[in-house]
Amino acid sequence: MRDFHVIQTNRQNCIRTVCLLERQNQLIGYGNLLRASEYPAFKNTNTPEINDVWIHEKMRHHGFGKMLILNLDDTARKEGYKEVDIGVGLYQDYGAAQKLYIKMGYIPDGMGITYKSSYVTPGEQYPVDDDLIFWMKKSL
Repeated sequence: MRDFHVIQTNRQNCIRTVCLLERQNQLIGYGNLLRASEYPAFKNTNTPEINDVWIHEKMRHHGFGKMLILNLDDTARKEGYKEVDIGVGLYQDYGAAQKLYIKMGYIPDGMGITYKSSYVTPGEQYPVDDDLIFWMKKSL
């Protein structure tokens, strides 16, 4: 397997690092490290967010997601961050990611869930889609 390729998409402000994972010249995964999270609990605390992690369906369950997240964790650590956050969807498609993040040391942040970057209101109804997110954090 070839090494990760890290691309800074905005070098002037360094707002995002995109990590691409390829194998045999084929893209098999990607993820981002956002320097400014849209998640309310971390938005004002200068805590970066690991965002939009994706591994090709045929390449899942082979450790590539873990390798990608470890690379993004390491990027944040090298930049002096003490903590990083990550969000995950709540329905079955995200089950493997939920288990992986916990195994990697991410813990619930205790603030509940959000829908489109806003905290949900008890008693209200929200679609169970990719915007309904459970948030976790990890000390670096």
